[in-house]
Formats: sequence, C-alpha cells, structure tokens
Amino acid sequence: MLQPNEPLQVGVALAYGSLKLEKKITAPSGQISAALSRVLFTFHVTCTISPQGHPRQTVLDQDYRVTTKQPETVTGIPAGAECSVWETSARGGSTDHPAANPAQVTIKPGLGNESVQTVSVANTFAFGALELVKSLDGAAAGYAGGQSFPIEVSCALPNGDGSASNLVLHKTYQVTPGTPVTIKPLPVNSRCWAQETDSEGAATITVDHGSADDPAVISAGGTARITVTNTYPAGQITVTKHVVNGAAGPYSFELACSTVRGPVELAPDDWAFRLKDGESRAVLVPAGAFCKVTEKDLPAGDQVSYTASGGSSDGSVTVHGSDSVEVTNTFPAPVPHGGGSGDLARTGGDDSLTVLSAATAVALLLAGLVLHQTGRHRRRGRA
Repeated sequence: MLQPNEPLQVGVALAYGSLKLEKKITAPSGQISAALSRVLFTFHVTCTISPQGHPRQTVLDQDYRVTTKQPETVTGIPAGAECSVWETSARGGSTDHPAANPAQVTIKPGLGNESVQTVSVANTFAFGALELVKSLDGAAAGYAGGQSFPIEVSCALPNGDGSASNLVLHKTYQVTPGTPVTIKPLPVNSRCWAQETDSEGAATITVDHGSADDPAVISAGGTARITVTNTYPAGQITVTKHVVNGAAGPYSFELACSTVRGPVELAPDDWAFRLKDGESRAVLVPAGAFCKVTEKDLPAGDQVSYTASGGSSDGSVTVHGSDSVEVTNTFPAPVPHGGGSGDLARTGGDDSLTVLSAATAVALLLAGLVLHQTGRHRRRGRA
C-alpha cells in the first residue's frame, strides 16, 4: 500500500512529473515589452492527490515568481496530482487565470523520462500616458523662463495591495516651462512619481506626486499629470548717487548680476541707467544673486567710492532681501574768490561752459575799452 503522500502506481512509468509555469504579455511596443519582461508575476500553485484507500492529500501549496523571460519549473510532483494555477496579481493588467478561474492540469507519469506539463498565464495591458509640467513661481520667476529643467520620472506596476513595485520606467527628461513632455505608452494602473535632480537656483521645489507613496496613476486612454514647481523669490538692489563739490549730473551706471545658473538677463533700463545727485534706482533680481555696480564715463578729477550694504567697497553685493550700493563722486573743493591759483574746481558738468563764460567776459571788457579810447580821440579832434 502507498504511503499517504505517494503517487498512484504506474507500473514501469516514472511516478513523478513536473509543472512548467510560463508568463505571456501583450504589449504595444518593444520598449514596453522589454520593460514588462523584467517584471515578476506571482503564480500560486496547489496540487492534490488521492492515494488508494486514503483521503485527498495536498502535496503542493506554494507561490512562484515568473517573468516572460524566466519561466519556473516545479519538479517532483507525484504523477496523477491535480494542480490548479492562478495569478495572484495582474500588476495592473488583466489575467486570463485569476483566482476565480485557475488553470487546471493533471501531472502525467513519464515513460522513461520525467514528464512536463505546461501552464501559461497571459496578461493583457491597456495603456495611457503621463504629462510632465514645469511651473515657475515667485517674483523673480521671469529670470528662469525659457530654460529646461531635469526631471527624473519613475513608474512602477502595482503589487496586489496597490503599492508600487517593479519599475517599468526610470528616466530623466528635460522639461521647459510652458512646454510639457508627454510620456507614452505606459501600462494602466502604473504608479508614477518624479523629482527634479537640479534645483537650478530655486529657493524651493514642489512636486505634486513626488514619491511612490503619493503617485500619479495611469488610466486607460487617459493622461495623468505631474507638475514640478520651482519658486524664485526676488531680492532688491538699490543704487543711490551722491556728489560732493561737483555738478548734479546725471552720471552713467551699469549693473551686472549672476546666479548659479549664470548671468542674470536684466532689462535694458536695469543694467544701464543714469542718476543725478540724490537719485536712486531699485532693481528686482533673483534672491541670492551676486550683483556689481560700476559707474561709467567718469568725469576728470573726481574720486569715486562705493559703499555696499554687505560691506564691500568695490560696488558688489549679494542680494538676499533689500540691499544697497551707495556711489559717491567727490570733486576738488572750489577755490575762494581772491585767493589761490585761480584754478576752477572741475565737476561732473560741462567745463567748457565755464571757459566760454570767462572768455566772453574778457571780450566784452576789451570791447568797452576800445570804444572808450575811440571816444576820447574824437573829442580831442573837435577841440
């Protein structure tokens, strides 16, 4: 008599057989097929036998993980065992053998060689798309417009409990504000999330689906969306002009700023402007920008000094909130009337006007003397 877990008597045939588990997938593209070929699908197998004179016995009750490229072969199953095979999770697709409709197979004895019965479980996937959107916020957001940002995207098929598992996509895309990137096809029910790999000088980065715990879910024929928002707060630099012993101006200035992304493209009237004594100009720049003020076309004879809120004396300052640069032109003190060498103090105004006024005065004086002498000669002639 057979032991309770022994197979049926089969004469000269081998008393054991094998069960081969295969996975098949329908996919619309080679890229998706390659991604899905790496995904592990779980099959559950139960096998029972009915030994002579004994009640039905379970000889196998176990999970096996199978990919389309790596089938699983279960050996040593008693001949005559009746086996049921089903997929525990379709991983977002639809399976032809769920728990409610398992594949049924009977293990046959081998004739000289171990026999192999094969069960194939096929999955059909519907597909959708994912849209990556880049958004900019903050008072200085305009300075980051027109540039692309690296966004790393991950998409995974769901486990039986709906959580993300095997990746079907892991790739970095360059996304420009105002020009979304669409990724397709992606298997329905895939869980997708993203992160920006370079902050590009932003103060904060917000991703509405930034982790596997809070993914965007792909739907059939639909388009899920992930939005990555960079916030660029602004700082303000104020340039103020002071003049000592000189003309009020105006005087010419240039402003240059840069961030970790490179030079800041200032508006034309922000990078080049003119100021008179006592005037100021305020310019909004990205917070954290390094800026430098330079006075151009310096008048002769003056001395220029820079006093920045950050303490520098070369006109530079790192703008965090509200920072300033004071620019002072100091000219030689004017000479008092009746003393000194008679030289006039030079100023930021036009010195030619002073020279012209002096020349005009001398010419008028000489003309008066000539007329006076002419008049005296005439009077003597009449006498």
